Amino acid sequence: GRVAKARVPNTYMYEGDLLYLRMEDPDSFDCGTVVSIFRRAQKRVRNPLNRREKLGSLYQVVGEAKIVHRYGDYLTAVVREAYSEIQRGDLVGDDDKRVVYEMDVTPPDGDLEAVIVGRSDVESFMMGPGETIFLNVGSREGVRVGNTFFVYEQRDQYLDPVQMDEDYGLPPSVIGRVMVLRVSAETSTAVITDADRALWVGARVTTKPE
Repeated sequence: GRVAKARVPNTYMYEGDLLYLRMEDPDSFDCGTVVSIFRRAQKRVRNPLNRREKLGSLYQVVGEAKIVHRYGDYLTAVVREAYSEIQRGDLVGDDDKRVVYEMDVTPPDGDLEAVIVGRSDVESFMMGPGETIFLNVGSREGVRVGNTFFVYEQRDQYLDPVQMDEDYGLPPSVIGRVMVLRVSAETSTAVITDADRALWVGARVTTKPE
């Protein structure tokens, strides 16, 4: 469904505001049900190092709301949390709660190369520890939840200030590590566990650095 209208006279909605939702099947949502509010942040995600590699669309969760009333074809919901500005036209679906993971971080294993192709915070360019990122490898390549990757680069930061301008003649230098939290067939969701400096979309990762 979608956020069709709202009670407030504002462009953006936040905690406590009332939303009027239009759902494909309103009967499947009871009062008290919590739903996620999200929008498509990027229509076509591609590998920045190989533009022919298409990876689908990127959706950003902007908040969650609780359904409190039904009137005709509209469901009324109150915003419980807003991670970003909520707007009329945003998509509504089943609640996708933020989960706290507790798992052992193990050394990278195997011999697999990948690229950071996206991030959850689409408004930020650089990324640091604790942020969610997306990799262009998944279960088809044998990736499993809990796998970790080294982030590395081959450049002189002074002579090659642009991250994508690397000197592949230099030895690889590890600058961070990421851990996989969720795996699909072709992509993985991971979190940055540590980083010597800000990371970026297009940074390369590996399970076995030289």
